[in-house]
Amino acid sequence: MFRRPVSDDQMNKLLQVYMTGAQGASFKDGINYMVQAMLMSPYFLYHLENKPKTPGVQPLDAYELAERMSYYIWGTIPDDALMQVAASGKLSNMGELKSQATRMFADPKAAGRLDEFTEQWLSLQWLKGGQFDLPKPLYDAFTPQYAQAALLEAKKFVAWVLRGDGDGRLETLLTSNMSFPSGPLFEGYKMAQPAGYDGSKPLMIPGRRAGVLTLPATMTGHASEATSPIKRGVFVMNDIICNQITFPVGLDIPAVGAPPKGTSIREQLSAVTKDGRCMPCHGKINPIGFAFEGYDRIGRERAKDDFGAVVDQTGVLAVGDPSLDGPIDGAPALAQRIMKSDSGRACMIQQVFRFALGRVEESADTCGFSALAEEFAGSNFDVRALMTSIVLQNSFRFQKGS
Repeated sequence: MFRRPVSDDQMNKLLQVYMTGAQGASFKDGINYMVQAMLMSPYFLYHLENKPKTPGVQPLDAYELAERMSYYIWGTIPDDALMQVAASGKLSNMGELKSQATRMFADPKAAGRLDEFTEQWLSLQWLKGGQFDLPKPLYDAFTPQYAQAALLEAKKFVAWVLRGDGDGRLETLLTSNMSFPSGPLFEGYKMAQPAGYDGSKPLMIPGRRAGVLTLPATMTGHASEATSPIKRGVFVMNDIICNQITFPVGLDIPAVGAPPKGTSIREQLSAVTKDGRCMPCHGKINPIGFAFEGYDRIGRERAKDDFGAVVDQTGVLAVGDPSLDGPIDGAPALAQRIMKSDSGRACMIQQVFRFALGRVEESADTCGFSALAEEFAGSNFDVRALMTSIVLQNSFRFQKGS
């Protein structure tokens, strides 16, 4: 009931509730009162961890650790097998802890949480909303069905890499040209659906594709009615390389409308953001966003932008990471650079950490991040191994006292 053995104090309180309900009534009335009390208990309703009353860092007890693992990996309560290990006291053994985490990730119950991770990491939640206002007739293909197919494709691709037959590697997540199209996405990809294709295996996508970065879901999720480079650049900065960009305060931001005839949206955007107050951020954002100009607002490849100008996907990255900065030409080149960069690899650790613990990292997590970075590199940047390694870190197994 409470995802741990009931304490003597809790048992006595429940017994008192029973006696109060049964007094002057019946056994059945007493049981009804007691069951109601159990169902209203915060230990039943909430995922609670008993904060230590002493200062400093204290380990979670076995049941708290089992519950934290289960909600991280499955999004629900521990199963009997995990509860038995917690009861035996073996969960404090690193080998047993890793074995249980590996078992849980392999269980079908892990699929739903991985879908949540995909939505959160790539900021795709809005695709479920059903509001689609893009210019017609250029975007007649963008319907609720297209959006749902794109969201499903993104989830299936990440699940294939991390739970299916994929290799689990960051490189595959960011650079693969394999995917799981369905329905209207085939037309968007300009490919025919193979006879008998049931969506259980990935297909080779034609053209210049780069893993999650150029999926229709990602391209659509970070597009706008006016122009997309800024949104796409901010997305990569914030979610893929974790170089946080925040909206400016107190700055008069000019509207970006349609460019003059014969001018590209890139030229229009560059002119609007060339102001010295804009460039500290846009000097980082724009080159990344321009790398995606070869894809329209719903992720279809194109040679000209929506206003008829030839797209220019080149740029020079200048985000302050020597392993990332330099000239690029298009999204696949950007993805290759990110995959090999310190920022891209560190950001993947941050994203998994934040998802596992439901919080951002703190200075006290520095040593744990160093250990994770070393293990991540040692695994050839296997994100599956990273997701398991999180469970073994002190940040996951301990909590702060009062």
